Amino acid sequence: MAELDIVERRGCDRNPLDLRDEETRRRLRSYVWADQKDRLLRLDQPIATALENPPLVERAHAADWLELRLAEPRPGRATTIVHSIVWQYLSR
Repeated sequence: MAELDIVERRGCDRNPLDLRDEETRRRLRSYVWADQKDRLLRLDQPIATALENPPLVERAHAADWLELRLAEPRPGRATTIVHSIVWQYLSR
């Protein structure tokens, strides 16, 4: 198996949330029913990871942002694109 080095992580959101803000974290947790402890844990773990190693999340429209990122040459690098289920909410 080949060893991989992750050299960069970037993302975008039309309205990125600042997880350093306690009120933002509290609001996110409020969307999970209090008795669903497994789901709360699955939320708390990535929040803790993001606080330890914050990703660069730029305020941008996904299609425009992605077009710019893919236009940048990346010799010797593989670009991986991951998205949440939002495409159906975006205009063409």
